Amino acid sequence: MYNIIQMSLLSKPYMDVFGYSFFQVKTGSMSGTIEVGDIVIVKLTDDVKEQDIVTFRSGNDFVTHRLMEIDGDQLITKGDANNTFDKPITKKDIIGKVIYIFANV
Repeated sequence: MYNIIQMSLLSKPYMDVFGYSFFQVKTGSMSGTIEVGDIVIVKLTDDVKEQDIVTFRSGNDFVTHRLMEIDGDQLITKGDANNTFDKPITKKDIIGKVIYIFANV
């Protein structure tokens, strides 16, 4: 019920369960580390460092990629299976860092 209230009445785009949320991975951009269909548990924080796997907002989507570089206010991310870096983001785009991966079986 708490999650329904958060997402419906408070218009939150993701659940916040005691400072954590979860997302299902939809693409293979992190293949080798995280596969399509896996569930990631994300600690809601913007306290991240290089090499953390982070979930961030990109338009209306949520993306889970590795934080490759912090350059001032810009954060550079990249999917482990991708050849190119993502468009730079800022800390305000960060939802949190991945703390656990549930493999899709």
